[in-house]
Amino acid sequence: MAKQHVLSKCFDAELAYALAKLSHAGLDVVTPKVLRALQTLDWEAAARQAVQELERYFKDFRWEKPVGTWDVCWSDGDDAGIELDYSSSNDPETAFEDGCFDNRCVIDFSTAFKKIWPAKNLSGPEHWAMELGSEVETFKSVFLTLAEDALLRAIETKAFKRIDVRSPFYLQSALWHDGERLAFFCSGKAIRRPLRKPFVPPKAKPTKPRTLQILGREYSPSSDKQIVFHYERALKSLPDDVGELGNLEEIVICDCGLKALPASIARLGKVQNVDLTHNRFEQFPESLCGLQGLRTLSLGRNGLKSVPDAIGRLKKLQVLDLDQNQLEILPEAIGGLGMLKALSCGDRMKSLPASIGGLRRLEELLVRGPLAGLPPGFSGLERLKRLKLYGALMAEFPREILRLKNLEELELGDTPVAELPPALAKLPRLKRVRASPNRFSVGYRAKLRRLFGDRLFVGYDTDPSSFLPGAT
Repeated sequence: MAKQHVLSKCFDAELAYALAKLSHAGLDVVTPKVLRALQTLDWEAAARQAVQELERYFKDFRWEKPVGTWDVCWSDGDDAGIELDYSSSNDPETAFEDGCFDNRCVIDFSTAFKKIWPAKNLSGPEHWAMELGSEVETFKSVFLTLAEDALLRAIETKAFKRIDVRSPFYLQSALWHDGERLAFFCSGKAIRRPLRKPFVPPKAKPTKPRTLQILGREYSPSSDKQIVFHYERALKSLPDDVGELGNLEEIVICDCGLKALPASIARLGKVQNVDLTHNRFEQFPESLCGLQGLRTLSLGRNGLKSVPDAIGRLKKLQVLDLDQNQLEILPEAIGGLGMLKALSCGDRMKSLPASIGGLRRLEELLVRGPLAGLPPGFSGLERLKRLKLYGALMAEFPREILRLKNLEELELGDTPVAELPPALAKLPRLKRVRASPNRFSVGYRAKLRRLFGDRLFVGYDTDPSSFLPGAT
């Protein structure tokens, strides 16, 4: 009689958490949402399907060398499946230094995901964050653990035993190709079992209600939804345990003395609005990138010099204000903010990332700094309504703007473009063009006014401040 799979026999939410915790370190928090999601799945069917898919794979397997190490990890090409890689080396630490063979998705979990979220298009890890937030790593680890145990079962089948393997051979796993690989089986061990120990989740200890104090004000983890401070220069930091205020929805700390944020901020999964305008940040507080529900982020009037790639994790972000900082560039990860509607950045911007054209929902863009031009994909901003470029070094009008069919307002302040093309006046929704100061002569201004009518403002002909040096 076939041995019953450990997950199909007794899998429940607590065991799922235990397996994930033991297989991959650092997972010490699990929420009721994750537990409920795990309890909805038929784990017996999922485990049986995983073993069958591995067995089919081994039946067709052909390779001229003996295999020394097998590796399971999430597939790069299919975010709903697990791939199985292999190497002739049986040294797990170096087996994949020169790359992996095959890189093929072997275990398909898409059916399981559809049963957990039947009404949502959450096909895999890239989409789970919308539902699970910071718990996505726990959820991925549970399914990777299922794949590990399925592989342990599959190597006992006839299909696997026909494959030429080294002695000993190893099984190992990692969340991703570039993640830490952990060996969980060695054929040379006297006892063949996963390299983990039994685990019993500790019983929760009753805790007394507590409050946090910020500048003498008390905040309750169970009830408070806002932190609001204005003009409090004495406020230079937040408590390290501010992450316990799990019901917070808004953080507004403006014109204060903040220089950094505690890492626990990332645990505030309900926060939707953060306004930290006019503080003393010189480094972007990366803990904010863990706020998966964030919709509005304002960090204007600080001293930021760079923005981390982790900004791309804020998939629900709609408004991002980085104006009046010391930024010269933005990371390519900005292009992954598919929900973004408004973006402002400055004051030293030299270029925009090529990925900015991927912001299909962007309606407002403000950029300050010596831009030399716009990236080729800029015309992909098909919903852009308001564009403001201040201090750019563009002598020629950017032709990419002429493809923005929904553009309503354009400002080119302190920008030395030689002329405004007639095609600009033909944009169907254009309502307002402001280009002041500029290098336009009085005669050319008159020509533009006839072309654009009352939609145009290029300054006052009698006001020297409305002309840039070099105007004729």
